Amino acid sequence: MKGGLSEIKDCASRILISVKSMRSSPNKAQAFERCVKEERVACKCTVCLDIATRWNSTYLMLDSEIKFRKVFKRLEDEDPNYNIDFSHDTPLDEDWEKAIVFVKFLRKFYKAKNRMSGSNYVTYNNYFHEIVGIVISLNEWEKYFNPSLHTMSKRMTEKLNKYFRSLDKVNMMVLIAVVLDPRNKMNYVSWCYKRYMLMT
Repeated sequence: MKGGLSEIKDCASRILISVKSMRSSPNKAQAFERCVKEERVACKCTVCLDIATRWNSTYLMLDSEIKFRKVFKRLEDEDPNYNIDFSHDTPLDEDWEKAIVFVKFLRKFYKAKNRMSGSNYVTYNNYFHEIVGIVISLNEWEKYFNPSLHTMSKRMTEKLNKYFRSLDKVNMMVLIAVVLDPRNKMNYVSWCYKRYMLMT
């Protein structure tokens, strides 16, 4: 997943720097809170930082930060030296627009990850459904006019193909769990592979 996110590396880095700058001193944090009130941002969530080893943290960071886009813009307008401590460019309008697009893209993976990692209910029989859903989304996103989104989708599809396109590579326990589910059976697996998995 991280490999596919290379398309938004620069965009995410510039947004991350704005967050780090805001957290770098009590004065900047207070200025941020003041701008939140002045911009009348109703969101109750807090801004968070990216963690290099976790792709989902990139999603969470961007998802929270775009809600405060007007606040960061106001801070930069009021204080041109807002990010000077980090020697880094402030986010461009195109960075924010790109972030909005990719948050929608990453939300599909984030929700799938949460559904597959639940600890209070059986999840194994749902793995295949989630994988098929992701494959369908990737196929659709590859057709988008946005070149970065197209490239990201293509890279993720190539990675997914290594593990699921060929039946001799897929974890058989995933398929067995689906076949043993009375709602699906073997016909469902065969239909999914013919309809979705082999079209990538």
